[in-house]
Amino acid sequence: GVHTDWCGIGGKKNVTFFVCYYARQRKQYMLDNMGSIIMVCYSWLGVTQGDLLASLIFDIVYTHCVVKPTLEDHPDVTILMIHDDTYLAAVTPEPLIAANTTLVKNAATCLLEYVPGKEFIIQLPANPSRPALHDLYNYRSQIHLDTDFVRSVIHVGGVPVGDGPTVAEFCSKAALKFQAHLTRLVTCPLGATHKGILLMYAARPQCALNHYIRAVQPSLTLEAARKADDVFFEALALLLTVDPSEFSREDKGRWGSRRQAQLAVRDGGCAFASLEALRPAAYLGSFADCLPVATLSSADHSGGPSAQ
Repeated sequence: GVHTDWCGIGGKKNVTFFVCYYARQRKQYMLDNMGSIIMVCYSWLGVTQGDLLASLIFDIVYTHCVVKPTLEDHPDVTILMIHDDTYLAAVTPEPLIAANTTLVKNAATCLLEYVPGKEFIIQLPANPSRPALHDLYNYRSQIHLDTDFVRSVIHVGGVPVGDGPTVAEFCSKAALKFQAHLTRLVTCPLGATHKGILLMYAARPQCALNHYIRAVQPSLTLEAARKADDVFFEALALLLTVDPSEFSREDKGRWGSRRQAQLAVRDGGCAFASLEALRPAAYLGSFADCLPVATLSSADHSGGPSAQ
């Protein structure tokens, strides 16, 4: 069952949250890709993957007992998190190292432990204006030896973050991976109708690469978006058994066929929207979505957020 209650967390003001409980042991079934049961475990204490509210309960406890106390002690550090994936950022190394130490201690109070071998520290290549004291590598002795230093790019929520040219290269690699998926789709033994449905609802460029154009600045996704658009129409031409030049970007006389297909269905198109054309709006929309959260300084005890 699900129970809503008022509970105190860490001595703070009481907050409302959910408690997932079982009157008796409940079986949690782990299935393979074919739907066959490969393991059965029992939920009794705490939560396990498969529990209906496991992720919600984890997020509540992790946020209130680990992340928020760390931010209160280190207001000059930014912490971003996607469930258990946690990212710390700071202008200089000292607060970053201190906040990381505090985060580890706070997590231990909830019996949580970070794995150094799965952690990364990223610092872009040195530039002449950076003081030597701001080089994170000078703090190597305070960082676990299993934690790797990265000088170019890391993935945050599946999106590359870091050095501009390297990020653009990763986006281009994603477009090539998308091309491979399209090739498998249009050459598989399914009928043309079924392929067309999959192409429409699950294999358009924005279905596979939308998170890139929303989270990476448009100048770094330009080449990848163009590539994704081109390979999509090459796949469409193969499916329709027409000459790929029918949708050519270079042939301005046939450019209209591609533009027609990229229009919304209500406008006589096929809703195969151009990833290249969507980039600026997608990035700006993502920024607008995040802006209210980014400007929140803290929530006052009266329940209302204060913005700066």
